[in-house]
Amino acid sequence: MKKVSDYLTIAMAALFAVSCVMPMAQAHTPLAGIEACPSPGPAYAPLPQFVQGTVGSPIASWPAVGTHNFCAHMDTILCQLALVSGLLPEVLEYANLLRCLDADINGPVNPDPQGDELPITPNGVPDGQYELAIVAYALNTPAYALHTETLAAYQFNFENIKNLIQQALDTAGYLALVPLAAPYLIGGLTSLLAGYATTGDPTTLAALDMLLGLLSDIGLEPPEGGIASITQSVPALGIMGDADGDGSSNYLEYQCFVVEQAYTAEQYVAAVFDNNQFCITPTPIINSIKGGGKKRIGTSTELIPVTQYLLAPIAYEWSKDGVALGVDTQTLLLENLQESDSGYYEIAITYEYTEEKATDVVSKGVWLTVTDFSELPAAGVLGLLAMSGAFAIAGMGGIRRRRK
Repeated sequence: MKKVSDYLTIAMAALFAVSCVMPMAQAHTPLAGIEACPSPGPAYAPLPQFVQGTVGSPIASWPAVGTHNFCAHMDTILCQLALVSGLLPEVLEYANLLRCLDADINGPVNPDPQGDELPITPNGVPDGQYELAIVAYALNTPAYALHTETLAAYQFNFENIKNLIQQALDTAGYLALVPLAAPYLIGGLTSLLAGYATTGDPTTLAALDMLLGLLSDIGLEPPEGGIASITQSVPALGIMGDADGDGSSNYLEYQCFVVEQAYTAEQYVAAVFDNNQFCITPTPIINSIKGGGKKRIGTSTELIPVTQYLLAPIAYEWSKDGVALGVDTQTLLLENLQESDSGYYEIAITYEYTEEKATDVVSKGVWLTVTDFSELPAAGVLGLLAMSGAFAIAGMGGIRRRRK
């Protein structure tokens, strides 16, 4: 009788051993969820063509300029996951986190997930129709100043990530297996990861590094220096970049135009590349707080708000479980942690609008759990299915084996 790990490895081989041959892309309407996927799952946009059974195989052809669509790639992966749900029913619990409609899966890494927590968290900008749509626009628009640079970075990233996957499967002895299902997952997944890497966003790169680190059990040695060492980026296209050079970051423009003014995805992307549309006095932003999550008794942590402001902060105030701590510094250092330190920590930052002399207070919180733990629960790693599709299958199996 085959072990669970054997089925996991066979599934990996089935998912990644197919050549990607695509029709031309059509306009893609985001799917409502995995239940809306037809069978067999289609490819919703063109992907590079190559022989996946040969390590380092060259790209025979690239998608035409004007056809790049990461939203379509996300839904392609979504429907490919439906095809493997018979082997891994857990996929159905997490697959919808990848749907283009509202996916946001490249935020800060949660190194010690508990229970239903995910190792990767949101960064506040939906990926398919907003964040990665910026990269797609740059790829599809020859008139854009960074089009050539973006195209080169994306293609470079695609080839290197593809080669990494092929080498890992070859080392494990499964690269030559005939695919059984999910013929478009490798192309969609590699394209998605190449798009993420093209943004150059440090938080996104950290998430990709966590993903690669889970795959050592199938023969993948993460590149020295992390994913950034084998990829190229165009930082202007990241959420903290400024695609049109108007002084407002893509993240700030999302807050202004989408959150505050209800722009559609298409209107937002147009605004990002229009330097006549920019934020004058947007709502101040606290992106996240580093240092939270699960910590071991006796260790230390520093809670650090990750902010981006056009306005200068004039006051800070920390609280725990709604009770003020009397700490008015930008960061909060917690030493020799004990279980009593567990709780919800929140910072309130006061900003001043220099033109109007008015103030605004924004806040952000993070959970901290202090306990005596010894291992990472496999349940949390299932969350990586949201970002990595079949990659997480190998990572999950590896963690299960190490726990035995």
